[in-house]
Amino acid sequence: MKDLLKSTSCILELAKLGDAIINYMFSVSLTLCFRKPVGIRVRNYVLRKAFKENNLGEKLGMKKMPANVKPEDLVEAITAMLWLEGKIDTEKVIEFMVSNCKNMPYDKAEEIVADMLIKYISSIL
Repeated sequence: MKDLLKSTSCILELAKLGDAIINYMFSVSLTLCFRKPVGIRVRNYVLRKAFKENNLGEKLGMKKMPANVKPEDLVEAITAMLWLEGKIDTEKVIEFMVSNCKNMPYDKAEEIVADMLIKYISSIL
C-alpha cells in the first residue's frame, strides 16, 4: 500500500472510486440512523478534518503529503484500495457506523460519521 501512496496519479485515480464508496456508505448509514432517505455527497473539508484530527498521515508513516494530493484524496484512495483488496466490507462499515449513531445530532452527523470512518480505516492499517 505504501508504494501506491507515493504515486500522485495512482492516489488521484483511486480517490475517484473511493469518493463513490464513501458517499454510498455515508448515505446508507445516515438513512438507517435517521430512518429517512438521505443521499449525501461528503464534503472534502469533513474528510480533511477527520484525517487531521485522527493523525492518519502519521499512522501511515507519512512525513508529508505527496505533491498535489490533499488529505481528503488520500482518505478516498485508501478507502478504495482497502475495498479492492477485500479489507473493507462496505456492509460491515455501515453496520459499524449505524451501531454508533445513537443520539447523533443531524447537523453533526456528517462529521461524526467521517470520524468513525477514519477510526475504522486506522484499525485496519
